[in-house]
Amino acid sequence: MVVAKSTSSKKRVATSVSPSSPTKLTTRKPSTTTTSTTRAILTGSSGKLSSDDVKNDQQQQKQQQLVIQIQTLFLNCQKSIAYHKKSIQVLLDLLVKCSSSTKLIKSYIQIISSIVDRVLAISKRDPPIERVVKFVCNFISTLISSEISTAPTTTETQQQKDSTLLSNENENENNHILLYDQFFNRVMNHLIERCNSKDKSVRFRSTLMIGEVLNSENLREDYEFDEQLWGKLVDTMMDKSKDRIPGIRKQSIYSLSRMQDTSYSDDIVTLRLIELLKFDTSPDVRNTVLQNIIPTKKTLQSILEKTLDINPIVRKQSFLTIGQKIEIKFIPISLRMGLLKNGLQERDKLIQDSCSNMLLNCWLEKTKDILKLLEYFNVEFYEEETELGLMEIFSKGKFGVENCKEFDLFNLSKEQAIYIRVLSQYLKKKEPNNFELLDSFLPSIIKFNDVLLYYLSKSEQQDQENNIDPDSLHFIQSQLILVAQCLDYSDEAGRDLLSKTVKSLILSIGVDDNHLDSLIELLYILHPNPNEYISIIISSLNQLTENIHSQEESDQFQLEQENRLEETNEKLVELEKKKEEIKKSMKSLLKSAASPNIRSIIDKLKDKLTLVRQEYSEQLDLKNEITDSLNIKYIIEQKIWVKTLTILSNFLKHLKISFNHKSISKIINLIKSSCLNHKQTIIVNMAIKVLGMFCLTENNPKDLHDNIEILLELLNKYENQILSPNSSSKSDLTEQIEIFILIIQSLFDILLWYGYKLNSFLYPKKPKQQQQQESLSSKRKLNDDGNNHNSDSDQDEEDDDQVKYSFDYILNRLLVVLKNQQFYSSIQDQGSNLDETIQLTLVEGISKIIYNQIYDPNHRQSSIELYQGLFSYLVFMFFNQNNQGKPIQQVLSSFFNIFVISTRDFNLSSSIIEESFLPSLLLFSKSITEQQSDSKPTTSSTTTSTMVKFFIWLTNSLVSSQIKYRQQQLIQNQSIPQEERKEREREIGVELVSFENQVYFNFVYKLSLETLSDTSIGKNYCKLFGLFQLDSSVPSKQIKQLLFLASKMLSEIRAKTFYNQLFKYHQYLVSLDLDKDSHLSDADQDHLNELVDQFKQISNSKSTLTKNIKKRKLNNTSRSTKKKMVTKKKSKKYSSEEEEEEEEDTEDSSSEEEEKGSENDDDEEMMEFEVDSD
Repeated sequence: MVVAKSTSSKKRVATSVSPSSPTKLTTRKPSTTTTSTTRAILTGSSGKLSSDDVKNDQQQQKQQQLVIQIQTLFLNCQKSIAYHKKSIQVLLDLLVKCSSSTKLIKSYIQIISSIVDRVLAISKRDPPIERVVKFVCNFISTLISSEISTAPTTTETQQQKDSTLLSNENENENNHILLYDQFFNRVMNHLIERCNSKDKSVRFRSTLMIGEVLNSENLREDYEFDEQLWGKLVDTMMDKSKDRIPGIRKQSIYSLSRMQDTSYSDDIVTLRLIELLKFDTSPDVRNTVLQNIIPTKKTLQSILEKTLDINPIVRKQSFLTIGQKIEIKFIPISLRMGLLKNGLQERDKLIQDSCSNMLLNCWLEKTKDILKLLEYFNVEFYEEETELGLMEIFSKGKFGVENCKEFDLFNLSKEQAIYIRVLSQYLKKKEPNNFELLDSFLPSIIKFNDVLLYYLSKSEQQDQENNIDPDSLHFIQSQLILVAQCLDYSDEAGRDLLSKTVKSLILSIGVDDNHLDSLIELLYILHPNPNEYISIIISSLNQLTENIHSQEESDQFQLEQENRLEETNEKLVELEKKKEEIKKSMKSLLKSAASPNIRSIIDKLKDKLTLVRQEYSEQLDLKNEITDSLNIKYIIEQKIWVKTLTILSNFLKHLKISFNHKSISKIINLIKSSCLNHKQTIIVNMAIKVLGMFCLTENNPKDLHDNIEILLELLNKYENQILSPNSSSKSDLTEQIEIFILIIQSLFDILLWYGYKLNSFLYPKKPKQQQQQESLSSKRKLNDDGNNHNSDSDQDEEDDDQVKYSFDYILNRLLVVLKNQQFYSSIQDQGSNLDETIQLTLVEGISKIIYNQIYDPNHRQSSIELYQGLFSYLVFMFFNQNNQGKPIQQVLSSFFNIFVISTRDFNLSSSIIEESFLPSLLLFSKSITEQQSDSKPTTSSTTTSTMVKFFIWLTNSLVSSQIKYRQQQLIQNQSIPQEERKEREREIGVELVSFENQVYFNFVYKLSLETLSDTSIGKNYCKLFGLFQLDSSVPSKQIKQLLFLASKMLSEIRAKTFYNQLFKYHQYLVSLDLDKDSHLSDADQDHLNELVDQFKQISNSKSTLTKNIKKRKLNNTSRSTKKKMVTKKKSKKYSSEEEEEEEEDTEDSSSEEEEKGSENDDDEEMMEFEVDSD
């Protein structure tokens, strides 16, 4: 409860707030016991008062009455809004009355200020306080209102007697306006001062009240603020827009929105609002800016960007603001269609509705017609966005069928064409029973056939004569083909006629190839019988390719024409020489002395020259004819191939049943021989795509084997071409990489489609009886033949050839490409950044294979070993610093998240994670060591720790998802009683948590052995042991095994930092060992020691391998330096024969060391492979 008391004009109004009472303003009547008589007694006077005392008494009584009046007004106003209007008028009257006395006007100002201060200090937004705030804001804005009422009238003599603080020379109502203006400035300055308070509630309320005043309806539009006050307002609100409290920043926006100067491009208020809109962390603040900012050229981009804001409320408000404040013509076409697409495809239904409201109630409402609206959409380039918009309009029942009936089908515009197409598709899909509405504007199938032929038969020359844009014609053609898919095919005659038209259009070279997909789909609709459809497509393909010659015939024809062309060029050169000789002869005759026969000789030479010129012209025409024939043949063949490959690609893509592959075997063989090595990249791309799709439909193992072999040969070919630095240009390199990526995608499609069944399909197993018979016959042959060893080796080679292109082989070949860093460095050196695209394609394909868990059920362990290598390398790529923030890391992040929540084979997934832990860690540690050797900055400790945490997360997430999956299965099984279900859920949790701890034990166990294998490197792993948390579910024997290994590490690693880390880990294991009395048996200890020795041998072999490699490098460098020294000595001619012999000996010894080093390298590689497989 707030209590106000005023005993004199010099004292300030006291305030107090009771925390236990509701927030409500109340008053207490002032005491009136201090009368003049009492004052006389206290002063010791005789009781007679002076005139000054009487005046003071009267003044105090007026002040007390003023306090009571104002407090009563505010008490009433906090109860109900009904008192506000009348109370405002009373306060204005009191202000005018108080202006006659300086003390009264000061009291008036003090009372109002104290009440305002009391309101500012209250943070709770209770209704009584909110009413008082609204009343104060309305009162302040009324002071400068255009509808302010005049003050009470007084006589002229009274006006002359009453002198006030704010009265000036004028004696009319301008005095009141000036008084109100001055009081308004006082109150606003008071609120501005309070905006700088340390109390956040005071700052919030004062900023709110300033905003309410500036945005009040009572405020005159033509009111001119005092310059000093305006400057303070701008500075204060700019400062409050940077306040740490979001609510205060939000309230400052309401004031700043009224301070924008749209005529000035660099207005500081506008720039601040844009900054808040872009970078403020509070969605409420950004939302408020959108509601209040004025759209201009400066702010338009920022407003449109908020349609992609992270917060859905802000996105929704942005669409509302755009629809209400911005006309469609002021938004750039690309941004206009982009925000329409994003809004209508939003997941949030509220944002979809907001975008729909912008489209229908703002854009369509203002244009009044759908066709006029489509003119703003640039439908030719934004077909997908236009379709989304039209679908939304039609979903609200605004079809506009009457407009479609008036369209001239032989003179359609782009907007009319897409309007008819989208409306037809919508009615056919969304309202399939409403045939009458669809038939009301679509013509009959026979008439539509004429329309289709009319547009598709137009040539480019006719388009230019009729002033038709070729792009517009192409767009209208594509729309009409799609409309044809919505026709009524009940008319059999019309259907046959349209089918013939479509077949002729497919075979026509003049028809754009981009229409083929739609035409083939239309043909499938016209012939729903699959066999009939397949026969039509195959016959069309045969007609197209019957005039295409094989590659040998084409080469022969080209060779013949080139020979003819060469002969023609030689004749042209000879004729040119003859012409020059004749001209020289004529010139020499003219210079010589006159003779009687000179004229006849010159005439003969002229005739000869004419004949030579005629022959030259004939040969030149022949040359042009040969060149044109070559070009025309090449262009025609190219068009036929593009059309053939397009048809075949679409046919295979939409194929739903098996068919006889022999019917198109000729075409496929032509593609293999002619297209895969074609000069045009587009034909090579399409041929590889078709070959890859054809492999997915193959039912002949031999043909599939041959096709896979072709794809792998192409993979090797283009890999070598990209590696070679002899590429002619960057565009050629880009084309080669595009083809290379297509080959990779085709191989991955084959692996995903067939899986491990690919092996059995390519290499079917023979029956046991046949195998036994073949083995017996082979043994007899071996007994008869003396060269048993050679026959065995030949047999092994045949077996290897038979299973060459297995699932594992292809996958390992693709993994080799992924690991080939020299390949990617070569691409970067040639100035291309498509190396990331290749890696991304490979990572996506491998991730899909691992996620789908394609493995051989008969050889599960070998599949786990294969996946272990793949998974560990993916983890390495995920943590590789070169991939940070790139699409590869994003794809892998999505893969790992999906992998651990998959409900597929849980045991296989856990085995892959478990087996990949140590290889991933070693692989990354190796890369860190290489970087350190190259003096590159690394973050080794952080990254290895992060990798261990990552594997712990993988295990934990996999177990958690499995627990949820099994518990959901129990919940779905209603036959199980509730108590039994709870018990089973508990058992599942205990079982899987125990399994999780077992995986962690294996991690620590393998890490301990690896640390002991080479303590110089393994000491860096000591920090990692503290990241694992085990519990009592781990058997005591396993804890003792870890303790034994930890003790060995403590005895071998004595460096203080690493020793302390190991000691903490050892103490942790001791705390887990509940059975401290028992110990490991001697056999167990020996077994652990043997494992440690094995790991040490492997580590030593690896170290010798690296030493040999370094030694080879040193030998190579020393050999080159010695050769240089020999050449220098020979040039100076002072080397002796003994020195030369010594040099030869050193060269021979170095070559022998190189050979030994290479042999050691091979041995070490074999050993390393065996270790990985183990």
